[in-house]
Amino acid sequence: MIYETTENFYTQKIYLTNVRESRFEFLANLCKGKSVMHIGCADTMVFNPDTNLHIYLSAIGEGTIIDGLDIDVETSKKLEEVCPGTYFTAYDAVNKSYDLMIIPEVIEHVPNIGLFLKDIFSIKCEEYFFTAPSMMMAQFFCEDTFSLESVHPDHKCWFSPYTLYNTIKPFANELYIQMYYLENKSQIGMRLFKKKVLELLPQSEQSDQSQKEKKEEDNFIDIESIIDFDLGEQSKFIPIELVNEPEFIEEIVLNEELQEDKTEEIKTVNIEEDKTEEVKIDIVAE
Repeated sequence: MIYETTENFYTQKIYLTNVRESRFEFLANLCKGKSVMHIGCADTMVFNPDTNLHIYLSAIGEGTIIDGLDIDVETSKKLEEVCPGTYFTAYDAVNKSYDLMIIPEVIEHVPNIGLFLKDIFSIKCEEYFFTAPSMMMAQFFCEDTFSLESVHPDHKCWFSPYTLYNTIKPFANELYIQMYYLENKSQIGMRLFKKKVLELLPQSEQSDQSQKEKKEEDNFIDIESIIDFDLGEQSKFIPIELVNEPEFIEEIVLNEELQEDKTEEIKTVNIEEDKTEEVKIDIVAE
């Protein structure tokens, strides 16, 4: 499970993996041994052969094939001069499929994200990896009549983990998703892949994915399973440590819909083996 709703309509919960290695190293490991399409490979406006990601990835070797696509024709030519390879300047010119597509720090530049994502997913790949700048790193100073911002002059938006997830997911509902923090949480990553790619992931990553999907089940218990009391539509899951550590559940606090000072006395079934106790449950409105 990547996304989880909360009781507050305006609060969204996203589960992420915090990547400790550099973005270049992480992407190199992700690309190794695969056929890869790199979107935005030319670093328009800031092209520098010494810091260009595409040049770095092209040196991986080990059977890795890196093609590039950038709609800036002139900068693409500069890149090809120092890093010969296969390059495209239009999405509809791509006539092959890939194991992986990487789209690093591109989505925040495009004027129409919907059309951009349709173009991205028109190219057949087994998996896709997006990165975008995190809104948590936004730096700005505001006065009554002006603001100062530290931001690339071509950026159109910032992203949070939820807004990146919520922007991309409708275009790829059939794919599995993992979310990441990169570069000390200054960037957000979103990985989308097919089931057979999941089966080829390292065992640790497969385990991490399944653990996230079972997080609520592992850490919470249905109170109705240990007490003879129907809570109806109210919240009835409590942290499991309330059962395992204290011997008895003494109080359950439900949501605001319940009236104040309503108290019920009930009897439990066996909470622990060979122990049956009478438990008083105070239902308190918050």
